[in-house]
Amino acid sequence: MSAYQGYAGFRRPADIVSDNVLSDTQKTETLLHWKRAVSRLAPFASADEREAYRNLTIELATALRHIDIVPAKPHIFETLSLKSSKS
Repeated sequence: MSAYQGYAGFRRPADIVSDNVLSDTQKTETLLHWKRAVSRLAPFASADEREAYRNLTIELATALRHIDIVPAKPHIFETLSLKSSKS
């Protein structure tokens, strides 16, 4: 059993954060699912592997925190005028 086999096609938590296709919500959900999987597997790991799981848990927490602090992208309607062109 290895802590760094990846998850959902991603090798590291930072790969999820930098993905250009997933929304922030999808990134958060994927990271949380990975974190839950790690917490379920870690107790069954050998002593050597527990350190790797602990480090992966830190990486996951850091990735989740990064998504929380990234400024929100402006909504498309913020760039459009809502005034009628007949005014």
